[in-house]
This record gives sequence, structure tokens and C-alpha cells, in this order.
Amino acid sequence: MRKIGLIIDSTSALSEEEAKKLGIFYIPVVISVNNNNYLSGIDIDNKKLYEKMTSTKIRITTASPLGRSIEEAFDAALEEYPKAIFIGISHKFSGTANAANIIAQTDKYKGKIFVMTDTLFSSPWSKFYLPELNKLLEEYNDVEEVFELLRKTFEWQEGFLSPENITWFYKGGRITKAQYVLANMLKIIPILTIKDGRIDPKTTIKVRSFNKAVHKMCELIEPKVLALKKLKIPFKIVTIESSKPELLKKTNQIVKKYFNIKDKNIISTELSTDQTVHMGPTGFGLTVWVPLKGLK
Repeated sequence: MRKIGLIIDSTSALSEEEAKKLGIFYIPVVISVNNNNYLSGIDIDNKKLYEKMTSTKIRITTASPLGRSIEEAFDAALEEYPKAIFIGISHKFSGTANAANIIAQTDKYKGKIFVMTDTLFSSPWSKFYLPELNKLLEEYNDVEEVFELLRKTFEWQEGFLSPENITWFYKGGRITKAQYVLANMLKIIPILTIKDGRIDPKTTIKVRSFNKAVHKMCELIEPKVLALKKLKIPFKIVTIESSKPELLKKTNQIVKKYFNIKDKNIISTELSTDQTVHMGPTGFGLTVWVPLKGLK
């Protein structure tokens, strides 16, 4: 009989409904649009967010989950399991794991709820690893063993993201107006490196076309691909897109040609709604995914 429940947050890119179907408990990040708050994955998703982003006068931010949302997920998990683990977004991206751990250390939850405080997860890795982990939990009784298995994925969690259009970088305060104007004039597309659970500020790369951006991402991810092949570890290349299917189609075509692989070796996925807040509706990216069974 399974003894460990699984709790995730909305940065996994799963909705609450999708999580429920998998028997996973859910904590939503708060998304604020013009001072109106929404629970990510519950009352706002990518489609609704894209519609709101069409407005020229809009301010969008994200905030850590509400304390009551965390407690509700903890309570629901403990109704079905004697103990549960929470795996959220990387502690380097957000204070969610720390907030959840503070609540988990209270008398009500201590010794029952365990938080992976050193998590390095973000979407898309968590979208694939957590449902897979949920199935594997039938085999585990020890929480630390579960955490150790997940830590084996960390060295492969390197990816590359681009907003294509830098408008949302500017609206989010990540670049100045002068930088925004200059980048638009030069048609610059930035590529961000996601490594060790954070955006590496020292390795931002600038290109001037979508095709060049995808080719550069392939070049950057190739060392991981070659290392996985050498170690004979199974993997798939993950292509990421927001609201434009034509971008995804182009990305997949370039990836297939660059790596000489077939469709079955590629997984395509959307950015999480939480990521879309910061990347905008035309964000895209590339990474690799290694199944947990390949690391056991």
C-alpha cells in the first residue's frame, strides 16, 4: 500500500484538474493582473492570460501561494496518506519552498509533511518528472530516498528560453526603456540559460532571428545530448512554446534536422502560465528530459 502522497505547485504547468486526475495535490501560485488576483491553474490558464496580454495597458506579476492554499493542500494529502512530500519550483526562483517548509514545521504537520527545500525544478522538467514520480511512489516508503532520486535529475536540468518579443521583459522591469528601444531597433532576441535552478545572468546570448535562436539553442544543448548518448541514458528533446503553433512547428523542424532524430524523440509542451507572465505569449525554448527510470 502506498504511503507517500505528492503535492506540487502550479509552476509544474499542470492545472489543478490535471493534478487531481493523477491523484496529485495542488498549490496555486497567485497571478495579479491590474491588481486583480487569480489562482494559477485554477481560475486562470494560458488561454485566458493570452487574452489579457492583448491589452496595451496591463501590469502582470506573480506571487508565492497563499498560506491557506498551502495548508489546504497539506490537509487534503494527509486525509489520504500518512505522510506527503511537496515538490515545488526551484528555491532559487521563488520563496515558495521556504514558505511551505515553515508551515510544514508547525505542530500540525511536523513529521507528516516533508518539503524538498533544495528543489531545482521549474517547468517543463516538473511537468514530466512529477507525474512519473507519482507512479513510482508505490515503490517508496522513505522520503529521503525519493528526494535523492529527484536530485539525480539536477545535472540534466539545463535549458534555454527566449521571449522572442522582449516587450514583456520591459513591462516586467527586467530591462530599461533605453535597452528595450535599442533591442527593438536591432531586432535582438535574447536567449536565457536555465541552469542550477535559476536564470544564469552571465550567459544571456543575443541573436537577431527566430531561426538563429533555435539553432543556437540546439548548439548549446548538444553537449548534454552527447553525454547522455555516451552514458546510454534514455532521453528526449523537449521543445517549448507559448501561443503560436507555427513557432513550435518551426522549432521541431530545426531540432529534427540538427540532431537527425524522428518525431518520437521530441516532446512538445507549453510554458507554464506562471512562466508566461514573464516570457510573454511568444516564448519558446529547448531542453532535454531524462526519465526517472533511466536514473534509478
